[in-house]
Amino acid sequence: MGLVPLDEAFEKMDYNNFYQAAMYLKDIGLQLFLAAPDESEMKLSTVVDTVIFLSRNGNTLNSTVKYLKCEASELLLSDKPIVKTGATAVAE
Repeated sequence: MGLVPLDEAFEKMDYNNFYQAAMYLKDIGLQLFLAAPDESEMKLSTVVDTVIFLSRNGNTLNSTVKYLKCEASELLLSDKPIVKTGATAVAE
């Protein structure tokens, strides 16, 4: 499995294109490592299983890890209707 570090790579994409691009990268065996602002958490949580929040206060770095269950991702996806076409899922 290859690792792909991305810094705000999907930030300007609409949800449909973001989801298709992320799922394509995962389908070809890449592990996504995404850096994004807090506002992107819900969007990104539909394609990842772990979220690590980092914050800095002076010289102190704080981290909080959130492990997402399949049920959580499915619930988030339910807000974005997905139509399955073959092996590709597309949001309407």
